[in-house]
Amino acid sequence: MISNIFKFTKKKRRTLSVVLLSLGIYTLINYSVARVYVSPPRKTAGDPPPGFIDTIFPCNNINMPIWVTQSLYEGKPKGNLVYVLVHGYRNCRKYWLDIARSLSDQGNEVVVTALRGHDSNNYPHTCYGIDESKDVAKLIDWVHQQYKNAEAKIILVGTSLGGATCWLASEIESRVHGIVSDGTFIDAFKSGDRWLANAFVAGDIFFKPMPHLTQYLIGRSMKDASPIRAALKWRGKPCLIIHSEKDHLVTNDESNYLAKLCGGDVWTVKEVGHVEGALKNKDDYTQKLIEFGKRVRN
Repeated sequence: MISNIFKFTKKKRRTLSVVLLSLGIYTLINYSVARVYVSPPRKTAGDPPPGFIDTIFPCNNINMPIWVTQSLYEGKPKGNLVYVLVHGYRNCRKYWLDIARSLSDQGNEVVVTALRGHDSNNYPHTCYGIDESKDVAKLIDWVHQQYKNAEAKIILVGTSLGGATCWLASEIESRVHGIVSDGTFIDAFKSGDRWLANAFVAGDIFFKPMPHLTQYLIGRSMKDASPIRAALKWRGKPCLIIHSEKDHLVTNDESNYLAKLCGGDVWTVKEVGHVEGALKNKDDYTQKLIEFGKRVRN
């Protein structure tokens, strides 16, 4: 009886072949999507705003492209407030073009970064903000060196993946004076599922193995990208959480929870999707950053 069960008839062999082939195709599709996820199509930054230098900042064995105000680049800063702007997933420095120019026009120093796996950064893939935070920490140290004996007050401004990068960088480099976090995930797995559900019909179900495959591809754990620990450590220092009303990746409850952890305020940008505030509400967005800067300076 038992021997009959395990006897591979022609029909059983055909069924097994179909099952194995289907599993192979399913795995290959998930693997292919995972590869695109960690190395998304790159956007081009183009020319920097007037008064900015487009240069390369070498750090941690990579070349990180940055836009930096000329006065800061030359070691002759015009003020003690520095905004470090960090774009999000599938974006580039161009995202900050108008905001950077407006902040500079207000007499502030500004640095705009290009994350790993994005823009013209020579690193081949993203690292969930884990390695990117080390790059930003090195950049913060360079900014302080540019001030020589003067004091620089640094504000990290990050959207989405860039927000997580800023939080993680604050754990590495203590000389940060304010954090503005826009559309920042607190659970990379949940946000990844929402991204898949939005990109594909039932994507969060069909591509369930994909997040695990991305971890294998880049050798990093999504759990290490969570800003929760850093937010708790930051509690009591200047912080602003920005939430987009129509955000499909980060919920209102998650933004409020992050604000509760760090003790920061929440500003909800009406009628915009995930991190669209800086693009569709530029004047209000810039004003919020200016007001936040005054709070940090004082």
